[in-house]
Amino acid sequence: GMVVVEAGTVAIGVSVGAAQFGGQHREEDPQEDKRRLESAEHIPAQFVIAFCGAILFAANVAPTEEIVMIAVETPPGRLLGLAVLSMLLGGLILFQSDFTKAHRFTRRRLRRDVLAGTVITYALALLCSALVLWFFGRFAGNGLGVCVAQVVVLGLASTLGASAGRLLIQS
Repeated sequence: GMVVVEAGTVAIGVSVGAAQFGGQHREEDPQEDKRRLESAEHIPAQFVIAFCGAILFAANVAPTEEIVMIAVETPPGRLLGLAVLSMLLGGLILFQSDFTKAHRFTRRRLRRDVLAGTVITYALALLCSALVLWFFGRFAGNGLGVCVAQVVVLGLASTLGASAGRLLIQS
């Protein structure tokens, strides 16, 4: 089981590398980019890409003891601060970064679109964090508070992965 998960992260990593450094670049067509952004099929694809990016980061960090240690030792107020920091960093990466051709996917956004995109990306990252922690058996024997704290702590790495994945994989 663990080999399959690690093989999955390697496959996602190869996709990211190929998307950023691969030799095949299509010509930019502003009309085509606008049509893709406004189509209904764009949203589910964004969720899948964000999920893959979150898995890529979370699966490498979740098996470590540090996640449990930080979750147990961090008071609730700081966990809330970590959640806010995660969303801020995710939004910054998603809407202010300059990855290869990322401007095609984030230009001309309204504030509500930026907020919605950031919150949805963070929610997907938390879901991914919970799934990865469950898969690695990190919830076993822990109370609800510790489990939630672990999800929030791992949520930082997952959010970074989800935000970057949305830009890197699709560019």
